[in-house]
Amino acid sequence: MKKRWTRFLSGLLTAAMLSTVVVFAPTSFAAEATLSVQEMKVNSLSEPLGIDQLPKFSWGYFSNINGKEQTAYRIIVASSQEKAEAHEGDIWDSTKIESSQNFDIPYEGTDLASKTEYYWAVECWDENGQSIGWSEVSRFETGMLHPEDWTAEWIGDDIIGNTLSTTVDGCYWIWSLNGSPFDQAPAGHHYFRKTFSVNPNKTVKQVIFGFTADDQGVFYLNGEKIGQTQAWESGGVYDITDKILSGENLIALDGNNTSQGYGGVIGKLTIAYTDDTTDTVITDNTWKVNGIGDSGWEQPGFDDSNWVTPDQNVLYGGDPWGTRVVMEVTNTEPVSAPIFRKEFEVKQEIESARAYICGLGLFDLKINGENPDDTVLNPAHTQYNKTVMYRVFDVTNQLQQGSNAIGVELGKSFYNETVTTWNWQNAVWRDNPKLLMQLEITYQDGSKQIVDTGTDWSVTSNGPTVFDSIYYGETYDARLEKTGFDQPGYKEDDSWHSAVNVDAPTGKLIFQQMEPMRRAETLDTTVTKLDSDSYIIHPEKMTTGWIKLNMGNLPEGTEVTITYGEKLNADGTLAAQGNDSWFIRTIQQDKYIAKGEPGENFEPRFSYKGYEYIQVDGYLGELTSDQIEAYAIHNDVGIPSSFESSNEMINSMHDVMVNTLLNNFQGKPTDTPVWEKNGWTGDANVSTESMAYNFDMRLFLSKFLNDMEDTQTETAIGNIAPSADWSIENTPVWNGIYFLGTEQLYNQFGMKSFVEEQYDAMRKMALVDIKTIQNNGWVWFDTQMGDWVSPYGGTDPNAPGIAMSPEGSAICGTGYVYQILKTMTHMAEVLGKEEDAAEYRAAMEQIYTAFNQKFFDEEKQIYDTNYWIPENAGLRTKFRQTSQLVALAFGLVPEEYKDAVVKNLVNDIVEKGYHFEVGMVGNKLLLPVLSDNGYNDVAYKVLTQTTYPSWGYWLEQGATSAWEGFENTTRSHNHYFLANYEEWLYKGLAGIRDFADGGNTFTIQPQLAGSLEYVDAVTNTAYGNIRSSWKITEQNTEFSYQIPVSTTATIYLPTADTIYNKDHQEISTSDVGIVSIEKQGEITKLVVKSGNYQFFCNTNQTVYKDDLRDAISYAD
Repeated sequence: MKKRWTRFLSGLLTAAMLSTVVVFAPTSFAAEATLSVQEMKVNSLSEPLGIDQLPKFSWGYFSNINGKEQTAYRIIVASSQEKAEAHEGDIWDSTKIESSQNFDIPYEGTDLASKTEYYWAVECWDENGQSIGWSEVSRFETGMLHPEDWTAEWIGDDIIGNTLSTTVDGCYWIWSLNGSPFDQAPAGHHYFRKTFSVNPNKTVKQVIFGFTADDQGVFYLNGEKIGQTQAWESGGVYDITDKILSGENLIALDGNNTSQGYGGVIGKLTIAYTDDTTDTVITDNTWKVNGIGDSGWEQPGFDDSNWVTPDQNVLYGGDPWGTRVVMEVTNTEPVSAPIFRKEFEVKQEIESARAYICGLGLFDLKINGENPDDTVLNPAHTQYNKTVMYRVFDVTNQLQQGSNAIGVELGKSFYNETVTTWNWQNAVWRDNPKLLMQLEITYQDGSKQIVDTGTDWSVTSNGPTVFDSIYYGETYDARLEKTGFDQPGYKEDDSWHSAVNVDAPTGKLIFQQMEPMRRAETLDTTVTKLDSDSYIIHPEKMTTGWIKLNMGNLPEGTEVTITYGEKLNADGTLAAQGNDSWFIRTIQQDKYIAKGEPGENFEPRFSYKGYEYIQVDGYLGELTSDQIEAYAIHNDVGIPSSFESSNEMINSMHDVMVNTLLNNFQGKPTDTPVWEKNGWTGDANVSTESMAYNFDMRLFLSKFLNDMEDTQTETAIGNIAPSADWSIENTPVWNGIYFLGTEQLYNQFGMKSFVEEQYDAMRKMALVDIKTIQNNGWVWFDTQMGDWVSPYGGTDPNAPGIAMSPEGSAICGTGYVYQILKTMTHMAEVLGKEEDAAEYRAAMEQIYTAFNQKFFDEEKQIYDTNYWIPENAGLRTKFRQTSQLVALAFGLVPEEYKDAVVKNLVNDIVEKGYHFEVGMVGNKLLLPVLSDNGYNDVAYKVLTQTTYPSWGYWLEQGATSAWEGFENTTRSHNHYFLANYEEWLYKGLAGIRDFADGGNTFTIQPQLAGSLEYVDAVTNTAYGNIRSSWKITEQNTEFSYQIPVSTTATIYLPTADTIYNKDHQEISTSDVGIVSIEKQGEITKLVVKSGNYQFFCNTNQTVYKDDLRDAISYAD
């Protein structure tokens, strides 16, 4: 250890003797223009088709001169290209508006017409009041602005959904308390068995079993797993008629009480006979129960003679459950994915054609055999009972004079998902797939033709996609292909029939104002042969999407299985997932059945997979990489940002987080593309800034926040969004993103209009928070999710992970409520709601006082929840780093105690060998808090640590994406929420921070850390890109900055020495763009306007003092 630190000390001393920092000059702008308009957008989209919300205009700038500003603009909207080019705003002319704002500018003209193309241009004036001229002409097109614009009808197949329902009236909540108080049943599983027989003298008509468990349950019949429940309010109902045996049958239930508290299972079996009589079996004290599930416990013939009968029997309707259990499930299981088709004639020359389409859950549209574009997995998942999205396609070039054909195949996705985890099977919207489409053709003579869905369309549910599930995957039987169904002249067989009208979804139908999903990247792969017909495919990195596989020449009926996963078993086979308490079969598995023709290919269309490995079984012939296309698929969010440093490990960490975020951008920010595929709000809450530093989040994040609003009740917001009424509760550490994400969209992207749209819903939730926390003494509760998935403790990377935080949720919850109210104060002030702001501030004062009274230990100078759950502790220490971080980051520490709290935090980190012991909350806060409080050196050492637990340990294990935990035993290797070191790369090392009003003002305060020689970072705001770079050479220190037009940056340089410009002249306020220069102790504060700057200086050697001190101390 001493040798290593001696070498480090030598390197540190060398770095301390350097005299300068260098940053590469920003990309130069076009020399011919000093200021010109670029990147014109409407509703954050380039020339969008189909918008049905109020148009909001934005544009960027090209500039090669410092100090440029926009002082005014004029927007015109015209009905034709010619009028727009002549700057004639016959639809709207804003006239000259004095403003520096070039974004989020609402249309204020007369009402726009539906399905109409408009043209627009903008004239701008600079800081001297001079017009810079007009922009190029851009365009946008409206969609369906009124419900009556839709002439199309929702159609489906005539398969009738069979609704199964039962009740548990007269049944009992059973459990084995074994001496425990009724309300304190220990966490864990209980196993139940009950035998029954049908009446041999009667004919069975139907057998239904319905059950639920508090908290989770699994149902087995005669040893076969049938189903499961995840929330006690929503029971599972199963038609088991075809599975009943003559003679004795066995029901076995696995009840899981996930945390100490009430436990129980309840259920009813109903046997209906053809003579209209019934037999029932209910849960009561005649069942057998045991606390240990020995091998075979769920099988008939198992010896349960030593099992006991339940000592808890609570009649349904009694406390605490009452009568809130819902036992109703709609089984909607078509034979195959339905396929729709329609032929029509085009008789004239076409001017334009648009296809307006919504197919639920997912649609694959083809016109004359071709998809309209390269997007996939349309439309995005929403809270279907509140919001449904349609897409719009320009199909002008796909149509031909004469005969044409439309073909659409529908997948289920979350609209008709049967997985019982997260209650999807009981979703209020759940129904058979359905289609709405309106093709509008405009001819060159101005006449129009509409081809819309109705009962004159044909449909079959006997197609090749015989099974599809967003979780389980797809089964494709190529022998059932309807070849040519999407081409004119196709001969329909007997499986085709007229479509039927179906009920529209209850959600409001809106244009999908968000970037669609695309095959964003094709990855290189390697192939390893396992045996004669099995292979492992390994792409170059962890990703989300699927592969396209060339099947070669397979005999008809050959079945090829394609299974996706993240890990391999010791024998080199894929560690497939599923067949557990969450899933009744293998997940992420596609099956292809060959039709026996040469050149067959397969790629799925109605499910995506998270994967680093794929196992292919049943493949005949030699499989090589040439036969595989491995796709990375995600929302096509803009990626205007970049980060690079002289440390390749840090660069890899950046790549890991960017890759993981993109892998989880699947119509919503998911928590893992493998297992859950859910929009967990807590994951996104702690990662919002990391997202916003890297991507243009205006559309993607606002869509997700709208999803959250759609889950909102009078007292709560879903912990996942969208949600099938699962986990709808008020958890501030999770739903805080509703407030903080909205503020982020305003601060960095200038979306004041979005704040206005969301404010009432946010205020409603904030008032719930105030009332709830007030009723608990102005602090939050101990028993919610808090600092999720901190390391197990100790130094063993193979330890089991524990997600729950042993210290409870009180400090994290209180801190986030405080932060929520701080955000609401800011948003109220932005909107001029001073009375609301005062109300939030008053509540914050109460919380501040109560927080310190409850949690601050003045003697130890630390924050402590005074709550501890030993079974959740692992080897974690009772000093919780996150408790200190929350108090410090959210401004809850009195100034007189701040230094001591920081010191105790740092001491704990150092004592742990510069390792953290934080979960998702502390993970976000750790590096910024250390850096902001003068411990930049400690932050850097933690960042670059490579032993467990650390981010670098992931890299040591070959990770190309972030993990769900820090142990090797962690479930997922594709989980972004623990990798929020990313935020500090931009905020700390590059120093870009403190955005206000869309980035109109911001701060750059780079941290020259450790042995880094350079950092170069670019991020995006409403005003444009910001760049911050620095580099240390043997000659000097150079900083380089790009500041967007119309903005002001406050820059802090770590030197009090003379600063030179690129011409080697001392900088002064006479330099164009430099507003002020102020020496503040050992740093220099600059205020600059827009432009490109290079500064050379002697870097203050005190930036190395802490590094030097610790290095010498450790070496000694």
